[in-house]
Amino acid sequence: MPELSTATTPNSPLPGRSVLAGKYALEALLAEGGMGLVYRGRHVELDQPVAIKIVRPELSLDEEAVARFLNEARAVAKLRSPYVARVLDSGRAENGAPYMVLEFLEGRDLRKLLDDGSGPSVDRSLIQIPEPTDRYRNRNAFFR
Repeated sequence: MPELSTATTPNSPLPGRSVLAGKYALEALLAEGGMGLVYRGRHVELDQPVAIKIVRPELSLDEEAVARFLNEARAVAKLRSPYVARVLDSGRAENGAPYMVLEFLEGRDLRKLLDDGSGPSVDRSLIQIPEPTDRYRNRNAFFR
């Protein structure tokens, strides 16, 4: 995981910027997906860790991709579950890319735990998944 003193990686949604929306410092890139990037960040006023999910700059003009992202943000914001990170904020970066800020949950990567056999059994993990998703099954929400 590359540490970022400023968000200047080639895929960065905010070239040359280290603070998003004037209040979220980008600290480290945690993950990259087809649609976006996830950073560990910190609310600069509250000194609280956050996770920041932001749409890739090249997709920020794709209306369908932006609509999917905003639908995901709205759906997740309605969830109340110990198994789902809460959405704390959303908006658009200076370059127009939509973002959402989520509570940062400390822990270990479930995929790595399952792969190395040190985590819970797959059966036990699957039992816990339906609880937060059942309430939103009929609301066109998609969970990964």
